[in-house]
Amino acid sequence: MDVPKQILQLIPTTQERSELLAEIDLLTKSLFQEDEDSFKNVLRNDIGKDSAGILSHLLEKEESLKQREAFLTSLKEALLALPLLHLTVAVKPSEAGLELLAKKSRSLFAPTVILDIVVDENIFGGALVSYGGRYADCSLATKMDDYFAKIKNQKSHPKGDQPLAEKIKNTVQN
Repeated sequence: MDVPKQILQLIPTTQERSELLAEIDLLTKSLFQEDEDSFKNVLRNDIGKDSAGILSHLLEKEESLKQREAFLTSLKEALLALPLLHLTVAVKPSEAGLELLAKKSRSLFAPTVILDIVVDENIFGGALVSYGGRYADCSLATKMDDYFAKIKNQKSHPKGDQPLAEKIKNTVQN
């Protein structure tokens, strides 16, 4: 069963995906309760307002228990298969910052990529980025280390006394 791409694009982070997966589990369990209204009660009382609205709209076409279960299962599988962009940042992004990160990530990587954000104060700026087996250290700490190493290298090797590799690198860059 196909899951509309639009619903997958509404999930910006792994945290929100986890919350939706838990809500899907509640709905799936409610399908097999003796009380016929259990499913409606879970939608009304136990699920977030936004999720409930979207899920009830998507599930209104699925009339039988088997169809609803199949749809919920396929939705869960689609959510678990979403590509992840791992970001390690110095501070937790604001809601506006999170929206901007999600929008930019989706335009650069994949329309359904979700952010796995970890806060690590040790990088004190920038981000560590990992996606699809590729890694980039865009942290301020690394940029500062590189800058100070360059200064140290310049002091230990005056211009006329540069190592051959450094001379070649400078010649190629100029």
